Amino acid sequence: MSSFGSRDLSCRKFSQMASEYVDGTLDPGMLWEFNYHAERCRGCSAFVSTLRAIVSILRSLPFLEAPEELKQRIREQSIQGSGDAGTVL
Repeated sequence: MSSFGSRDLSCRKFSQMASEYVDGTLDPGMLWEFNYHAERCRGCSAFVSTLRAIVSILRSLPFLEAPEELKQRIREQSIQGSGDAGTVL
């Protein structure tokens, strides 16, 4: 974990905010601190680059509709609740 001053993010906080950054939903007030940290921390910079690449790949995959049988089994189990955690869909 690294820190670059009293205002700066820790690596842990940076990683917690990375999804919001990649999605473009990070609060503008935190964006500056996020970018500041990424410019100075090689590990966090590599982490967010990898996350961006993964998200890009996932977004490029075709959308597949779940089979109706699977949807029905999920509905039935959600109605029953989580009483039997060992049951596999």
